[in-house]
Amino acid sequence: MIAENTPSSTPSFIPSFAPTLNPQRVLPLKPAASAKSAWQHAVLQSDLPPTVKFVLVTLSIEWMDAAGGSCFPTLEQIAKKAGLSRQAVARALDQAVAAGYLHRWHWGRGKGNRRWNYQATLPRENVIEDNLHPPVIVIVDNHKPCPSLIMPKERAAPPEPAPPRPATVEPITAPLSVPKVRIQSRTGLPEDWTLPEDWLDAAQQERPDLSPEAIQASAKNFRDYHLSRGTQTANWKYEWTRWIRRERVPKSTSRPPTPIYLTPPPPTLTPAERAAREQAAQQRMEEADRQAEERRIQMLIANGIDPKTGQRVAPPKPTLSQPQTPQGENRTLTVPVEKKPWIAPPMTRAQQIAVLELRQAGIEREEAVAAVLNDPRFHRGQGH
Repeated sequence: MIAENTPSSTPSFIPSFAPTLNPQRVLPLKPAASAKSAWQHAVLQSDLPPTVKFVLVTLSIEWMDAAGGSCFPTLEQIAKKAGLSRQAVARALDQAVAAGYLHRWHWGRGKGNRRWNYQATLPRENVIEDNLHPPVIVIVDNHKPCPSLIMPKERAAPPEPAPPRPATVEPITAPLSVPKVRIQSRTGLPEDWTLPEDWLDAAQQERPDLSPEAIQASAKNFRDYHLSRGTQTANWKYEWTRWIRRERVPKSTSRPPTPIYLTPPPPTLTPAERAAREQAAQQRMEEADRQAEERRIQMLIANGIDPKTGQRVAPPKPTLSQPQTPQGENRTLTVPVEKKPWIAPPMTRAQQIAVLELRQAGIEREEAVAAVLNDPRFHRGQGH
């Protein structure tokens, strides 16, 4: 049976295993939260979209140290841990940077080795500095003893409890260690803003395919766009870098396509070389005409036609030696035979065309027909 802490004549027994209580025990201080924990709490209590909160918490759990830095994963690694697409992670990080909950910069040398380095930050309106009310520690007497065990056989008068002491308050002289969080103020773009020279040089290194005129035109669009929307950000140089990285190449300033030659382009000739080539071509044409004329003359001669007059040359008739008839013998009288009109034999289309060409050259019809019929190239059944 457990007895109440009231004066009674019933003896009580306090066992030896009960802990010894200090009536003036000082409460231990709660360890100060790390910068990462404070940042996580601020992110979860903010009005950021759920996807942005999830990406930031994943980033802090997987890669950030206690100070909220030393964090440089790739977008693919964050997307794999968060179970989101690379585009969704990139949009969430952009929103976090614009809202002031994240600061990032390029880390590493070389374009292939550069990565984004992330640092946890808080917007200025979320940081509360309260130095007017320092924390205090309250020390009270623990006047409630440990429960007693009542023995039925031993009943002695319990000792009278000590009178309770009033609670005392002791202020803490040492200040609490508050984690320092780097704060960056968000400002707007000035109305008379122009592109600085170092920003122009960095843009030309980032986008070598853009001309300086195209970069200046993009800077004017950048200024008009953010002034019309009233954009405020913590770092305008990073905003400009994002803007120029997504700029498209204008069609008017795009490079013309490189021509592809199936054959090598003709070399550039001097006037003397061009005249020599034209003279050589003229000589080749004259030589071809001369050879064609020689072939024509040989064909006419082969067919018994004079090339100069165009008349057919009659072949010499063979002289037959006739024996003299002895006197007193009868002689055979030759009766003249009436000459029949000449009829041209049937010819092919090619033979007829060849005959017409010879007739136009001034050759008689019979001679032209005979020349064509005797020419082996104009046999019946073969083309010209």
